Amino acid sequence: EDYPDARTYARALAPEMERAVAEGGSAARHRPTAVMDLYARMSVGLDGKEENIENQLADMEKRAAHLGVQVGERFTDGKSAWKPGVRRRGWEQLNARMKAGQSDGAIIWHVDRLMRLPRDLETLLSIADERQLKLASAHGSRDLSDPDDRSSLRSEVAHACRSSDDTSRRSKRKNAGKRERGAVLKGGRRAFGWPGKSASEEQVKAERELLTWAYPFVRDGGSMRAVAKKWNDAQLYGHSGVPWTPVTARRALMCQRHAGRIEHHGVVVGKIADHKPLIDPELFDEVQALFASRSRGGQFTTRSIGGGILSCSECAGKLVSQPRYKRDKTRVPAYKC
Repeated sequence: EDYPDARTYARALAPEMERAVAEGGSAARHRPTAVMDLYARMSVGLDGKEENIENQLADMEKRAAHLGVQVGERFTDGKSAWKPGVRRRGWEQLNARMKAGQSDGAIIWHVDRLMRLPRDLETLLSIADERQLKLASAHGSRDLSDPDDRSSLRSEVAHACRSSDDTSRRSKRKNAGKRERGAVLKGGRRAFGWPGKSASEEQVKAERELLTWAYPFVRDGGSMRAVAKKWNDAQLYGHSGVPWTPVTARRALMCQRHAGRIEHHGVVVGKIADHKPLIDPELFDEVQALFASRSRGGQFTTRSIGGGILSCSECAGKLVSQPRYKRDKTRVPAYKC
């Protein structure tokens, strides 16, 4: 009402609008910088070479500088993290920080380094539904709140999952071919009596001496408790460094590799090429038969030789040892169904 027309009103408000714009620009200049965490995972490229984590982090830090964001925490996972059954602690910590609002997103080297399966992406998107997150990589950026970017990410993750399945299938077929040719696959836990990174030649030799002693000892009626005690007295433990028990010592004697055989998922699939067995296969099979016959009995000993083997003549149930004792504490063998 104080101004005759709109033009006069606009000229009167111009200084105030310029001041508001200047204040807004100042506020934008002092707005806190976004914090984005880095995530890298060891993997093998198409050329078969390992893609170093340090190189991945260096590329991501350059990307962060280009975006003008502050680098938060750096999370990494090992090469085995691509397997669905392996827990990824770096991935879990990254999600926890974003969910708690401690970071505004993540910078990765490539989408296939961050997510192995479609459900990994859905976990990330569920967090993005609660908070506006950004996902950047050395090859571009994604807005997890944008429907188009979410659709593109789903396609990329599905492609990465398919590529992972193809790699797994080729790896399994390659390993199967090696087993057919009699080759012992590298990796995994070192078997007792066999070479490995953590065992010297002297240690392997001593372990093999214990193995060659144990098989005839058990076949002739020796107990697994005595085997475990002898191995512990020699201070030659398994891969974990934990003292032997009758159960773990028995498992060590069940390793088909000692008889020169290759085992896969509990099935013998071949023989080790150009290798003399540590244990005679016939002796090995005798001990395995003894283990199988006593699988539901007590410790392997001659004191209760019928336990788990003899059957009741009336109910056909297995007999278990339940000895009686005389007044002079003399032990009298007895069995009960």
